[in-house]
Amino acid sequence: ISESSMQVFYEAIGRQSADLLRRPDAPGTDLGPTPAVKETVSQLKEIMKSFDTSFVQADEGNQDFAPILGAMIDPLFQMCEIAVANQSAFNRAIFMVNCLHYVQVGITYWCMFWGIPIHQKL
Repeated sequence: ISESSMQVFYEAIGRQSADLLRRPDAPGTDLGPTPAVKETVSQLKEIMKSFDTSFVQADEGNQDFAPILGAMIDPLFQMCEIAVANQSAFNRAIFMVNCLHYVQVGITYWCMFWGIPIHQKL
């Protein structure tokens, strides 16, 4: 059951990632994180909370959760890059820093708890 449920879970992440990349949100004039970034971070935090209540030991969390983190974050940042492709270099940089910061603040606690080096994922 565990393997098939993880397969379904990763397929759902894949569909969500494809949707993000197909329809990237353009940043607003404030160059802050888009609703898609905020929603993805919110979903990731909920997954992390759920993962924390599972029977996985903290030292095993790194091994088990790092692939999930990558599967969600990598497409998210690809979407951010696509969304600002037509902006000036300055606006692209500001937007990406804002998105990176938003994601980092959202997941730092769990990454520290499980010993996942956040700088390697972001």
